Order: sequence, then structure tokens, then C-alpha cells
Amino acid sequence: MGLLKVVPRVGVVVPKLTIRDLLVLLEMLAELEGACASFAAKRMTAGERKALNAALIACEQAARSGNAKAYEKANAAFHAAIYSGARQIHGLRLRCAGYQRSRFELSGRLERSLEEHRVIVAAIEAGDADAARKAMIEHIAVGGRDFAELVSTLPRALDVGG
Repeated sequence: MGLLKVVPRVGVVVPKLTIRDLLVLLEMLAELEGACASFAAKRMTAGERKALNAALIACEQAARSGNAKAYEKANAAFHAAIYSGARQIHGLRLRCAGYQRSRFELSGRLERSLEEHRVIVAAIEAGDADAARKAMIEHIAVGGRDFAELVSTLPRALDVGG
């Protein structure tokens, strides 16, 4: 899966992602999370929907206070509530996480993310699988200004070859 690399006389290391590798992973993550949101709209129990709404409320509170760290934690709970049964997606999120850490510190990102969460929850609550999938893909998608801003914050040492 490319998560580890054996380097002679060094050992096992976690290789840095190239910009191209990160783009591919984030595109795949968007599609998988979209599928999870679609399934959530069809199959979430009342208890699971309650947990999803609690996660949304935690996102709202963190966004209201402008606390990026608290929002990052609440965001993780929000996404976990949507795809708790999909194990493979956890690995993709972990692989991309180090490259996405500062995204909530970008100007306006907390508010945009929160609004995207609200759209996802509304679609799930309505049982609209297609709208939930599309809203999640839009939320995770790597295109547009948020990805460009993310790339601009990456360390210069990041291997951009590929």
C-alpha cells in the first residue's frame, strides 16, 4: 500500500508523499467518504444519527470559538460517525492526516467546513443517499482554493517529484 518503505542500513520508514501522491489519495478519500455518506443516509440508525448530530454540535461550538484544534477533533468525530463501519477509509485518512493538519487554521475554513457538515447531515437526515454522497465528495474534494491553500502550506522539503 506504500505506507512503509524499507531503506537499507536505515530500517523501515514512512515515505513522504509527493504532491501527485497526495492528490491521488485525497481524490480517492473523497470518493470513499462520499460512498460512506450515501450508505449512512440509507442505513444509519436513530442512535447513529444522534451521534452524528452530537459531532455536528461539537463542530459548531469549536467553529464559534475559532478553536482550530477543537474543530479538528470534532471534525474527526463527525467523519467517524459517518463511516464507523468502513475500516479501509481509516487508513486513507491516517495517511493524509499529516498533510492536512493545518487546514482548519486557514482563513474561513472552519466556517466553510461547518457549513459543508450541515449540508451532509441534512442529506443524511433526509435519507437522500445521492445528495449525501455528492455533499461529502464536495467537502473532501481536493480541487479548488482549499487544496491550493493546503499545498502552499506544505513544507518545502516535501518531495514534489513523481
